Amino acid sequence: IIDLLMHFKLKGFAVINKSDLNPGITRDIKDLCKRREIEVLGTIPLSDHFFETVNSGHLPLDSGEDKLRESFDSIIKKIIFKLKEQEA
Repeated sequence: IIDLLMHFKLKGFAVINKSDLNPGITRDIKDLCKRREIEVLGTIPLSDHFFETVNSGHLPLDSGEDKLRESFDSIIKKIIFKLKEQEA
């Protein structure tokens, strides 16, 4: 995906899922994004309740896990901000 963004000269952003599962890989992804000038908008921690929540028809924000809810809330706010920036 990064190569496609670069080829078409598009701006992209990254969100790292299950970021606390392997901190080394998360760090590698962040380093790659930094080298390729791709902003990391946030990370999503591994959650036992995520799939249960989504499969029951609810949003991940409704999982009851503060850490997960805070991550999604922060990422969503950053995405909205970036979209508004592009409109201006």
